[in-house]
Amino acid sequence: MAGITSLTFIFMKKEKISLILSVLLINLFLVTPVLATNATFEIYTISNSIISPNNSVGVLDDTSIDIKFSSEVTDVSVDILDSLGNLVKHIYDANNVTNPTPKTWAGKDSADSFVIDGVYTVQIVYADAGGVATDTAQTITVDNTSPIIALIGSNPVDLTVGDTYVDAGATSSDNIDGDITASIVTVNPVDTALIGAYTVTYDVSDLAGNSATQVSRVVNVNPIPVTPIAEPVIDPTPPSRSGGYVRGFEPNFGFVLGTSTERIEKISEEDLQQIEEKLRQIKRQLILIKHPELANISSFAVEETILETSSTSSTATSTPKKKWWQILW
Repeated sequence: MAGITSLTFIFMKKEKISLILSVLLINLFLVTPVLATNATFEIYTISNSIISPNNSVGVLDDTSIDIKFSSEVTDVSVDILDSLGNLVKHIYDANNVTNPTPKTWAGKDSADSFVIDGVYTVQIVYADAGGVATDTAQTITVDNTSPIIALIGSNPVDLTVGDTYVDAGATSSDNIDGDITASIVTVNPVDTALIGAYTVTYDVSDLAGNSATQVSRVVNVNPIPVTPIAEPVIDPTPPSRSGGYVRGFEPNFGFVLGTSTERIEKISEEDLQQIEEKLRQIKRQLILIKHPELANISSFAVEETILETSSTSSTATSTPKKKWWQILW
């Protein structure tokens, strides 16, 4: 493209134009034409569009760049550029080739250091008799950072045997891939029918093969709790009129006997024996009220005591012998 600029200098002197000078300057602005090459790509592949060069697992550590032209090119060069278009790594040059040997990029810069995470452009410049062409259509993503897993809900979880357990799950995010919660692999062995401690695990990897640190949740399946039965207690200083008991009332197990409930202690073995003796005495009195004929029996402690009824006639036989508790109840 050419342009002509006319500069007119007007010199004024003593209110009179003394000289008018017109200078024509011709400037040629040259724009390099884009010349189409005769060669085109028959093959252009990148083995891994996402790599993790410093991944200790050895997954997707590098990528191979393979190109093949439809016809011979006089020159070809392959470079890796960052997001600002700056040269990161010169991969190779070749001359008079159709199918250059595939080259590998291991995610390092010209100083042989691992590059930071991000998207990098593969720039291919090639030339033949038809001209020069540049291709920047392909990119390679570098991702050296592992994703993160976050638990949802409580940890640990306590259940009772027979309960229903629904795991609350977890979420995961990655600096390159974003939300990868759907990729989480959960192993849930919880069986609420069996008492025990169970561990639920969560694992995930991003597209570059970086594995997150495993996260786990402990689920405890506990036995059904047993409500403790209150032990019987007695007032150590019961009123003398009742002997520690309320007349006409049969105390239930765990009932506090006596009137002073502020001083409560556990029953000792001796106290228990005293209570049992008093109950036997009360029971004896009740039996005698119902069966006064038993008043001559000295003790009811011997269960084998036998009672006989006398015959009312000389020909009558004695009635069957009965034990005293058979008469009473």
